[in-house]
Amino acid sequence: MQWTNPKPTEGDTLDPTPRRVRSAEAGLSLQLWEWHGEGMPLVLLHGFGMSARVWDGIAHAVAPRHVIALDARGHGDSDHDGGLRTSHTTGYEDLCSALEELGLERFALAGHSMGAYVALVYASRHPLRVDRLALVDAGPDLAGVRTRPRPAPRRQPPKTGFESEHAYASALGVFYPNARSETLLELARHWLRRRPDGRYEPKLDPGLLHPRSDESEAARGTRLREQSERLWRHLEGVRCPTLVVRGARSTILSPDTTERMLARLRDARFVELANAGHAVMLDAPEALAAAFAEFLE
Repeated sequence: MQWTNPKPTEGDTLDPTPRRVRSAEAGLSLQLWEWHGEGMPLVLLHGFGMSARVWDGIAHAVAPRHVIALDARGHGDSDHDGGLRTSHTTGYEDLCSALEELGLERFALAGHSMGAYVALVYASRHPLRVDRLALVDAGPDLAGVRTRPRPAPRRQPPKTGFESEHAYASALGVFYPNARSETLLELARHWLRRRPDGRYEPKLDPGLLHPRSDESEAARGTRLREQSERLWRHLEGVRCPTLVVRGARSTILSPDTTERMLARLRDARFVELANAGHAVMLDAPEALAAAFAEFLE
């Protein structure tokens, strides 16, 4: 049976247990975080530039369910890939490797942004293993995504690292202006490592922040259109109940793409969260937690 994790005992906290698992890439390992509980497991996949700990609020909201959240390669406490091979394709391969090691037979699967693409591909290719699927602010139309420039920071981040976790939390506030300050500080504690000189630097592989300089605009457009076509086919291959979540202010998942997704899914549920942008779990954590809890009942 796949539900072998013990029930929480008196005195347990909501802090997750870290665990190392194999990556699909030889020589690399990944970090996952496990909230031990009961019932069908819930596997959570984060978006680009984040880490598994962005799901802490969801894990707490669905307790005492067994929850597993995975750090993608190059993110959080997972190993960096020297070749910068970090995409929803490598994410899928890494997920397969991690799940094989965990021995899970059937589970609910949820992903945000890049993690949602990974979850979508997995659910399409392994319909007997995914009981429910949640796609958070992500759709197959990669070629049609319209983004708006992020606001410029009031001052440039220090080039020699951050002097404190609070300083980094303030920098995060530029990119996630709707998130609570205490949430950003908690993320800073998970997303930073302290250097020997006492300053802090992000755990995120810095190479991932640089765009592909050798790719022309035309080549990029072709690549995104081809990826979009494949993702639409994967969407049509999903057999399980699927929750589609959109932030009402999102510039990533458009209303048009959302309607097309709902029309093509066999068993679709939809929730749009007011006052939330793309980072739904940071902008509207309680509303997203409530949507997850209802969907998983």
